[in-house]
Amino acid sequence: MSSTHATPIPPKPRAWRWPLLAGVAHSLLMWLAFEPVGWWVCVFAAPVPLFLAAARPALPPLKTALWCALGVLPFWVLTEWWILHVSAAGWPFLVVIQTSWTILLVWSLARLRARWPSLPLPLVAPAAWMAVEYLRGELFAGGYAWSLLAYPLIEAPLFAGAGAAVGAYGVGFLTACVAAAAAGGYMAPGRWRIRAPLVLLFVWVCGTLGGRLIDTEPAADGAPRPTVAIVQTNVPQSNKVDWTILRELADWKRFEELTREAARHGPDLIVWPETMMPGPTLEPDALETLAAGGIFFPADFGDGEVERVPADAFARRLMDVQRDLGVPMLVGEEAMIGLKLNFEDGGVRLETKRRHNSVYLVSGGRVQPVRYDKIHLTPFGETMPYISAWPWLQQQLLDLGARGMRFDLAAGITPTVITVPLAGGGSLDTVTPICFEITNTRLLRSMVYGEGGRRRAGAIVNVTNDGWFGDADAVRRQHMQIARWRALETGTPVLRAANTGISCIIDGAGRVLHAGVQAGQTRIDGFLVSEVPAHSVRSTPYAFVGTWPPLAALAGMIILSLVPRRTSAGSSPATRAQAP
Repeated sequence: MSSTHATPIPPKPRAWRWPLLAGVAHSLLMWLAFEPVGWWVCVFAAPVPLFLAAARPALPPLKTALWCALGVLPFWVLTEWWILHVSAAGWPFLVVIQTSWTILLVWSLARLRARWPSLPLPLVAPAAWMAVEYLRGELFAGGYAWSLLAYPLIEAPLFAGAGAAVGAYGVGFLTACVAAAAAGGYMAPGRWRIRAPLVLLFVWVCGTLGGRLIDTEPAADGAPRPTVAIVQTNVPQSNKVDWTILRELADWKRFEELTREAARHGPDLIVWPETMMPGPTLEPDALETLAAGGIFFPADFGDGEVERVPADAFARRLMDVQRDLGVPMLVGEEAMIGLKLNFEDGGVRLETKRRHNSVYLVSGGRVQPVRYDKIHLTPFGETMPYISAWPWLQQQLLDLGARGMRFDLAAGITPTVITVPLAGGGSLDTVTPICFEITNTRLLRSMVYGEGGRRRAGAIVNVTNDGWFGDADAVRRQHMQIARWRALETGTPVLRAANTGISCIIDGAGRVLHAGVQAGQTRIDGFLVSEVPAHSVRSTPYAFVGTWPPLAALAGMIILSLVPRRTSAGSSPATRAQAP
């Protein structure tokens, strides 16, 4: 009785070149799609090389994925280079993490292709793309949703409009469908050559209908049109590390000048960026503690005399300015809860039960008790995911890669709605995501829409400190693009106040109505005054759909990877063997 044995076909010489070139091609197309080039049409082709490498691997799945990732590496090196001036030691670490998602995508697709040859990759590949993007953007280490495939399409309303129904991750899926359809003849010959045009038509219809879902109409006569003034500061890099009292005094003088000048335009609300308020805090109880303890900061102006600046001086001055102007203000500042003074060695140490990155409402000449505490702390910027469970290890890593930074902020727990009493009468319900929180789709949806999908706010006020980006203006523009997606998804205007720019007003369709304080320039200070586009507030299908599609795709990928494949009883390993 004879038997047949399958003999593996050895890989061709230099088979690594194909997956490496696929990764390089993907890297180049992604770089062209984002700023500073901004050729958004490239996103439709960007996934094609990776899909083809996974569908027709020249090497085993893991090796194919590793070579693809090596080709993708330059994209993340260029995209994340701004981190070098924040943490030179942390930059390569983050680049490796971001590149590893390519390994997961290609390896998963190649492995599924080997285990389940009958799977229609032109549908499975876009689902895998969406699942991996959601995993890295929302779940892993708290989420780092940077350079998602759909982001550049916010410049093309015909395609981005579907985001009102399926969100940025869903539009990424549709975009990947175009790429998979373009590669369909190679990924699954035969029937998919016929079905590919249908997939393209499906994408087109979704984009068109999605845009119409949020098509706005002029506001009815008499509808409130509140006017907002956004003060854009220009504090270089990060004031959280080295903002001296002399610098604070000089900056405060400029901030007050800009605020008073903006107030002459008759706004109903004034907004300052994240943590640009000089002084230690705006928390009323903490201010009383500082005043009672006579705490001050010594300011040496170099003339032989040292001026004592009371620790609560900036907060008191802010309240005086607001009372004088009569315009309510939303101000980003640190919240010091349970402050105690520990006097030692001729100085004082400020001890708190917890500290928050917060937004305060100042109206009626005082700090109101309502505030929003940042819920989603920025990974590796305000917290060290997973490692924060070991404070000693976290401190060692900070000393190594980011000396001077403190990762001791506490996360908020409540998506607080701040009701602003407008200077012209009436009120505006706002939610105030801070900095990178605008990148988190789940959080923004829960902030704007509560349980049951009921709208809680008529405006999103995003305060941020983009001074971290240094001179990387392309990164600033992407951060603003992300804010536009949140406006589109929730059908809610975004009022964006950014240190170093780009401050802007975005309507509920994701369109920028007023960008920058001076022709969209960055790294300058100034202010902009504009009406809040209240007529663009619409409830969107995304408010009810949420993020279950990418979650379902992720669950499906896990199940297909874990469930053993059934084979017929009469088959043998030899007859099942296939050449790569």
